[in-house]
Amino acid sequence: MTTAEMDQRIAELSINPAPCYVDEVNGSDETGNGTEAAPFKTAVHALQQTEAVQIMVHKAASDSEPAGYAPISGAALKKAKKRVDELLRKQKKQEQQRQEQAAKEEQRRVEEERRLEEAKLIVLTEDASLPRAKTVRGHWRATPRALD
Repeated sequence: MTTAEMDQRIAELSINPAPCYVDEVNGSDETGNGTEAAPFKTAVHALQQTEAVQIMVHKAASDSEPAGYAPISGAALKKAKKRVDELLRKQKKQEQQRQEQAAKEEQRRVEEERRLEEAKLIVLTEDASLPRAKTVRGHWRATPRALD
């Protein structure tokens, strides 16, 4: 294959990307890759993972049509796109909440450091005008009081 032929093939693939396959019964969003041999389980996951223009959904056999892959219906595609948008909004909101939480934690940490530094400035000294404190050694045990 010449370079010109390879460039033409790449251009064709770029214009007409391969379809993405979805099988709601036998597919897997975890291990599937969108090929006919390893389809995704949901159209939502297919839209999230690929930028395929064409999504092919496995249809069960019916009276009028045999089993096989067919293009996704407009309503199903619209529903899947809406769900993808909802998931993106939810993800952005969670990221924003994480950032706000991190900012609050940082603010608490700074405030705690400030309080600790203020506490380090406090120096306890013995008042010279009072008698000198004595150290008392002993074993103190709390005794229960009688209730009146």
